[in-house]
Amino acid sequence: MQLVAVGAYQRQVCQAVADDLSQQGISCGVVCLLEPGRFRDPRDGIEAEHQPPSQTKATLFPSDIKLRVFVCHMRPETLLGGCRPLDLGRDRTLAFGYANHGGTLDTAGLLMANGSDPESVSQAIVSRLGSLDCNTGRSNYE
Repeated sequence: MQLVAVGAYQRQVCQAVADDLSQQGISCGVVCLLEPGRFRDPRDGIEAEHQPPSQTKATLFPSDIKLRVFVCHMRPETLLGGCRPLDLGRDRTLAFGYANHGGTLDTAGLLMANGSDPESVSQAIVSRLGSLDCNTGRSNYE
């Protein structure tokens, strides 16, 4: 399983989620994605020149993982649209971010209001992994 953080506060969320999942026996890695546009499908040759090499992409974002989870500081649908090559499909990808909920005066409150706090993300991951195991018959969370 892989957690992908886009943003500084989101990296903190991902690390807290990784720690929580580790205590539950679920292994995962955390990747910080600083320039998501470099992982998009290039629109022309100039953009293609600025894409990372295929080997780097494969190392950072292996396609054989069970679940990839994005936690971002923007609307998650927009991130997934821009990073389409990293999306593993509806069953194997989750994305969390700004969901147009505000009314708080601090970062933790904003993350919680938008369902991007560590507890909400962890619960969604455990739920998704449970449904994947039921569908595949696997008994571990790798």
